[in-house]
Formats: sequence, structure tokens, C-alpha cells
Amino acid sequence: MTVANDLASLGGLIFSNVAYLAVGGGGGGGLNSAGGGGAGGVLQGTLPVLFANTTYVVTVGSGGAGGSGVSTNQINGSRGANSSISGGITNIIAIGGGAGGADAAAATNGVMNGGSGGGYGGSPAGFAVYPGSSYISAPQQGYNGNTGTSDSVTYGVGGGGGGGGGPGANSVNSGTAPGGNGGIGIYSSISGANTAYAGGGGGAGDTRGTHAGGTGGLGGGGNGSSSSSTPGGAGTVNTGSGGGAAPYASGGGSNAGGAGGSGVVILSWPNTTANVVFASGTYSESGGNRILKFTSSGFFSF
Repeated sequence: MTVANDLASLGGLIFSNVAYLAVGGGGGGGLNSAGGGGAGGVLQGTLPVLFANTTYVVTVGSGGAGGSGVSTNQINGSRGANSSISGGITNIIAIGGGAGGADAAAATNGVMNGGSGGGYGGSPAGFAVYPGSSYISAPQQGYNGNTGTSDSVTYGVGGGGGGGGGPGANSVNSGTAPGGNGGIGIYSSISGANTAYAGGGGGAGDTRGTHAGGTGGLGGGGNGSSSSSTPGGAGTVNTGSGGGAAPYASGGGSNAGGAGGSGVVILSWPNTTANVVFASGTYSESGGNRILKFTSSGFFSF
């Protein structure tokens, strides 16, 4: 599809600034007293478009799978996939969210680290991307997950996954406190409507019903479960939110953490400048801007 324009150009050189929002896929929630999945990394800024006929490739990251299996054969969840915009001298990468973890293997292989960190059933939880982070030190993309605990009477509960706007909450070793809530996401009006993205997943409660699952973070994070037969809630699609965690199923049954939500890439530029050709995405106009939203991978060019 081609959108006509009145953009001035000279010898292939054009001058336009295109605002962008890129959100990576959310991490999957963990299983077995586990932490919620971390939200995908969030990057916002301005893409300087300098040359005509440059093709930009857009990748929209998928959400990570939730942890699964039975208590004797447990499979960790997976990170969300990266979302990106690349072309010319541009290479913007929003890192996928970290998976919620439940055992030492998750901590050892680093699946809890991501754009925002996944929560954990133990300590420490997953790390996010931000200046000074022990995972990736770069412009801020998200916040850390938090830790789980046990009250020494019932089963342990998990910490919340980090969100695009704040860290996950830890689970408290007291009374009937729930699993940790997922970190809050961020609002953006780049699509023409003020919309929340990148909420962290809630940590798991316990199967005896003493501790409820944590609540998913604002922006689409999945809720944690406290039932051996109810999986964690999935992160909302195309928000990059983390999945909620779940306790394992007693008696040899199976359960699962919630899947992370897929990411999104959105572009916006003044309706006085356009000449964009694209193969996929949804085009709209709002408030004097042209808007191109990608919920799956594609490309665009000016």
C-alpha cells in the first residue's frame, strides 16, 4: 500500500522524523512456586528518515512459552523474542522479556533476564536492560523481576515479573500474602489512543489456597494462579506483557505458566509528510498524524 504525500525531497534526500514505539515479546510465566514472566523491553524515540527508497525491516517478537510439565519433569518457560526496526543506519532492538523461574536451572542459564526481568521462586530474580544492569547496560528498556519466598508452613510463592514502568513485587513471608504482583507497564498515545503496554506477570500462589496468585501488571500482564489445575494467565497479545506463573499440579498431574504476550511496533509521523510504502501493518490517521501499527513482521519504506 502506498500513502501519497507532499513531502519535499531533493536528489533522494528527504527530511522527516518518524516517532516509534517498539515492544519486545513478553516472557512466559514459570511453574511450581514460580515467578511471573517479565515484560518485553520498551523503546521509544524518533527515527530520522534521511533517504528515500530505504527499506526498513520490522520484526515483531513472539511471546515466550510458559513453564510446563509435571513436578518430576518440569520445563522452564522461555524468554520473549526481540522486536526490532532495521534499515540504513538504523538498528533498534527491543529485547524480549525474561521468563519466570522456579528452580536453580532457571537462574543458572539466565532465562529470567530480558528487557524486563522475570520473577523467581527463589533469589535473585531476573535482571532487566538499563544503565548499570548486570544483564545488559544500555538505555532503559524495563525493570527487574522480584523474588519468591516460603512461609515454612505452606508451599512457596513466586515473585512478580518486571514491567516496562516498574519492577515486579516480591512475595512476602507472612500470613496469607499473595504471590508478587507484576510490575506496571507504560502508557503511550502513539497509536492515537492512550494505551498501556508491557505489564509484568504475577507470581504463583500455593496450591493449598493459603496464598493467592499475584496480579498481572498494568498493561496486560497475566495473573498468577494458585490452583494446581489452573494455568497462569497469558500476557495480552501485542502488548509485550509477561505471563502469570502457576503452581505445579499435585498427584503427578500437569499444569503450566501463562504464555507471554507478543510485542508490537508502531510508527507515527505528521500527515504533511509521508510517501511510505509498506507490505503489512495497519494504517490509520489521528490528531494530524499518520500511524502505522505492526502486529506481525513486515517492512516499510519512504
